[in-house]
Amino acid sequence: MPESQDRSLLRRLARRLGYWQVRRALDQRTDAVMRQVGPRLWPRVAPLYRPWLRETVFIAITGSVGKTTTKELVAGILENRYAVAKTVQGGNQPVDIARAILRTRRRHRFAVHEVGVGRQGQDGVIDHSMSLIRPSIAVVTTVGDDHISAFGTREAIAGEKVKLVDALGRRGTAVLNADDPLVRAMRDRCRGQVILYGRGPDADVRAENVCAAWPSRLAFDVVHQGERTRVQTQLCGEHALTPALAAFATAVAAGMTIGEAATGLGRVPPTPHRMFAIERDGINYVCDDIKAPLWTLPAAFGFLASARAPRKVLVLGTISDYTGESRRVYLSVARQALEVAEQVIFIGPHASKVLKVREPDPTALKAFNTVDAAHDYLSATLAPGDLVLLKGSPVDALDRLLAHRNPVAPPARPSAAAGPLGSAGNAYLVVGLGNPGARYEATRHNVGRTCVDRLATRLAVRWTREQFADVANARVGDVAVRLVKLDAEVNATGAALRRICEAEHVEPPRCILVHDDVDLAVGRVRGRLEGGGGGHRGVRSVLEAFEDNRFPRVKIGVGRPDAGVPLADYVLQPCRDSEQAAMRSALDAGGDQVLLLVREIEARQRRTEAALPQDASAA
Repeated sequence: MPESQDRSLLRRLARRLGYWQVRRALDQRTDAVMRQVGPRLWPRVAPLYRPWLRETVFIAITGSVGKTTTKELVAGILENRYAVAKTVQGGNQPVDIARAILRTRRRHRFAVHEVGVGRQGQDGVIDHSMSLIRPSIAVVTTVGDDHISAFGTREAIAGEKVKLVDALGRRGTAVLNADDPLVRAMRDRCRGQVILYGRGPDADVRAENVCAAWPSRLAFDVVHQGERTRVQTQLCGEHALTPALAAFATAVAAGMTIGEAATGLGRVPPTPHRMFAIERDGINYVCDDIKAPLWTLPAAFGFLASARAPRKVLVLGTISDYTGESRRVYLSVARQALEVAEQVIFIGPHASKVLKVREPDPTALKAFNTVDAAHDYLSATLAPGDLVLLKGSPVDALDRLLAHRNPVAPPARPSAAAGPLGSAGNAYLVVGLGNPGARYEATRHNVGRTCVDRLATRLAVRWTREQFADVANARVGDVAVRLVKLDAEVNATGAALRRICEAEHVEPPRCILVHDDVDLAVGRVRGRLEGGGGGHRGVRSVLEAFEDNRFPRVKIGVGRPDAGVPLADYVLQPCRDSEQAAMRSALDAGGDQVLLLVREIEARQRRTEAALPQDASAA
């Protein structure tokens, strides 16, 4: 159906049922049909509903870091006086914003939205978000190196984020970080009012006398239009000053006095997983495990350097958003970390790279492939009074370290017959290895993801968004199969896949990897039931993360580069025109091989069960 007809149909539907009925239908989260249709429908219906919210002030917040904390602080301050709607935590894409708009009522005085640039910096994401929100207040925190690989420079990233300011009308207000030159420069694009916040003398909302050394929480004096007040927050670390000031300035832009804003800010608790303090058995943990871009690590080091504690421990997971060789990056980070902490622990597929750092105390630096191994070590070494900073990404699952007094048991190994057919424990996972993002879609390194995409089309199943991956649920005969495209880069596949397998109780023999292979000629396909990494870093990361090589895999040949062409560059290039026909055939053959492996593994399992004695199978 053409787009114009599609939109016309939605308008007729809205007029026929009424906007309230449409919204109530969209709010039925338990309806399985709506869960599938909703993500496609919400962004189309939200623009039709948005004009009904004329009296609601929409606030849009973006930034490379701190936007979620700022959103929660702004909402928390305003909630002391007004009814406030907001996007769910971590929901910053157009589909999340559209759904939040449809949940907003006329009684809500403010609607606070977090705005992201897309998982891999896709074009048009912020433009789409602004067409939905139509903000009256736009807030920008910082411009850093998040998505630097997609945009190339910080200036290009700023060029995306300034679209929030461009979306303001003449009556709008831009709340900008005066301490960040790229954000400060955005004031020249604002057609309305500008409020600058920061530490500089010309900031409209200025912070002075800042204190944040652990165990104290962030406190500062705020000065605005000649008035001064002391603000005591519940936030950890001096780098929390940026979102705190941004929230304070936004509250002022919304019409609150500095006294009201200071009181409201002091009542808002920290956002989970963002410098969130928690005590377990006398040990103080600070969880900052939502992401770990390289450029944000100095703030973490600064927090530990100023902290007061008998012993300081830093646990680092997967580092992201950096350029250059990963080994050099991890070695540099390890050396810096050892200057501020008595114990530094790296976890994940890159952890072993730091072990070349020579320390007089060999116990000061440790590296573990898995959270379980680090868990066991910390269980034996942590003592009451220790301060432990957890810095990583969700795929690292560092929050599992909090239960160190009660060691984490490995997940139960379900039998093939456990649970109803199609339950998570009985399903097969088919994982297409590759890098997420449009720029990598047609490259040799992404033939695994492309193969899984084609298999989804062939099985007539749709992709749905889950927490750490795109998933399509299918059936092969009477067997449930879940096609998976992870959010992780190829070389970080292991940690991401382990988290999903543990959550769904899927064993390695039921997890099929589909990936490129430079040792096979273009067009060749080969299936294996288990084996080593074969030089593929993504596969190696899986084997190291699970400490298990029983992963079936489908290898799709991409050939070797010509002499003088680096392998890393070669696999990130598309196939030549002369290779395209062979590659298309190989992708279809790869799908055939996946289905063949599922049937073969299932048949082998049934033969094994049939061979068991009656009493053994009953046991």
